[in-house]
Amino acid sequence: STCLGLASGSILANGNYNLETNGGLRVYDENNNDHWFRLSGQVKFDQTYYLGDAVANNESLDSSANLRAVDATLSGGLGRDTSYKVSFSTGKDGSFNLNKAAINYSGFNGWSKVSVGEVGSPYGAENASSTSFLEKSLVTSAFTPGAGLGVAVNAWTDQVGIRFAVTQPKQTNLQQ
Repeated sequence: STCLGLASGSILANGNYNLETNGGLRVYDENNNDHWFRLSGQVKFDQTYYLGDAVANNESLDSSANLRAVDATLSGGLGRDTSYKVSFSTGKDGSFNLNKAAINYSGFNGWSKVSVGEVGSPYGAENASSTSFLEKSLVTSAFTPGAGLGVAVNAWTDQVGIRFAVTQPKQTNLQQ
């Protein structure tokens, strides 16, 4: 954290960069929005606390804490029309996973964006937008192919929005 503080301090001192901490860490130039980055995340934590003598199935219940997962997202801008987004998470076994990584281009016009990389399928609110729920819905978990390498096109107006994605789902090893 000290290195990050020193690096961000030297970056901020060399330009007109602003540091914002509302909803994550965001560094940007107020006069030139071509280059910026943002680091944000979620910590999923469970706490169980019992008062008195709690008993279930003739066994006493103990209070406990569980850190289930840590999710982080790094996004940024590279020039006027190009941006990137990389999402990481920890697994149930403590492993570190790369969830999504995509580069976005919005320079064709003011009402569309093309994404290349690991993009989500346009099913459910979790995959179709940047909305982040605490837990994934049943529809998203059970019935969508999930993120995969591919291309996604988003187009919108004041009245309608369309998302189209062509992806290759992640391959799983079927051998036991």
